[in-house]
Amino acid sequence: MHAWYELGVSGMQDSSQGKGALWLVGENGTIWQFIAGNSPPTRQTQEWVFDPATGSRLKPTGGFRRIAATKMAIEYAWAAQGSSALYVCKERDGNFSHVTTTGGRFDSGIEDVAVDYHDAAWVVSHSGYIYKTADGVNWESHSIGLGSRRIAIAPDDIVWAIFLDGTVWRGTPDGAWYPTKGSGMEDISVGVDGTVWLVGTNGTVWTTRDGQSFDRTEASGMRAVSAVTADTAYAVGSNGTVWYSDRPPTTSTPTGTPTTTTPSPQLRPHIDVQQSGPLTATKYTITGTGFLPSLSSSPQTIQIRGVDGVNLQDRVTLQTNSDSAGKISVTTGAIDTTLLQRNSFGQAIVNFSAADSRTDPASTPANQPLWSNTVPFLY
Repeated sequence: MHAWYELGVSGMQDSSQGKGALWLVGENGTIWQFIAGNSPPTRQTQEWVFDPATGSRLKPTGGFRRIAATKMAIEYAWAAQGSSALYVCKERDGNFSHVTTTGGRFDSGIEDVAVDYHDAAWVVSHSGYIYKTADGVNWESHSIGLGSRRIAIAPDDIVWAIFLDGTVWRGTPDGAWYPTKGSGMEDISVGVDGTVWLVGTNGTVWTTRDGQSFDRTEASGMRAVSAVTADTAYAVGSNGTVWYSDRPPTTSTPTGTPTTTTPSPQLRPHIDVQQSGPLTATKYTITGTGFLPSLSSSPQTIQIRGVDGVNLQDRVTLQTNSDSAGKISVTTGAIDTTLLQRNSFGQAIVNFSAADSRTDPASTPANQPLWSNTVPFLY
């Protein structure tokens, strides 16, 4: 049985386990750091000690919502306020330095922050855009236009994200995104061994290694989680209490979502997209595999969806056929990408995905198309 122990800490809203310390954000927006004693903190050995150099509460003292600690260096963390303010702490004295976020990236506010295993910060804006920075000065966009809410980075550089609709997606280092079977999720964290821990919108706690099978733990009533390994994690309850798990979860029948029964196995189709031509007359060649074979007449055809990643309501749908092996190949007409709407950074975004007549048993709402991976283009 999967054991959870309350740590006797309350009034918290977020947590992040770093190397040597657990960082917490209080419901009043303050930042705290707790350093464990020699034994794991269980019900019998709650041996938390305060950092003698700084006391328990670190600086600055208010307005924070999310915290992300690096597992590669002691006492190195990024913290985000609900506004557009971002701070980084790299010193033992607990002082946080303000990071200037120029360019309007976070004019809508900051929704989440995570740290990868290269000590770079990944920041999600309230509007759902994802950005990465190693120094707080140079920024990379990793958005695909579908809107993200939570983000976590695995040791192998796989990016795990919860989208605005609660679905869970995996992003590869080369920029491709793939949907998983997870839905109805609220928070996500990845441990040092690659185990992904999640909290559902209903307060349940789950783990997965591949995004296809999900194991539910015995915890409930949670709102945030911080993964350590497959065996251990910290979680913050909806009432502000902090909990610790030190045993592996009991393997159960994979559910793929915290709110539905086990979905039937479905292999998603995969597409690749190549662009050609000038920006004023760009053509896209979409090739793909894994579709239902020999589809050649409506409505049994392949739908290819092109979505404006800035104005999500602006989209086009193409139809094509599949061959006997379930492969597709089609080239679009010329598109003037200079006319696309741009975000506050001057970027235009185009996302492509495709689906056949199959439905996704893990989708919310139910019976949505079984979409392929999403291929983004930024201009």
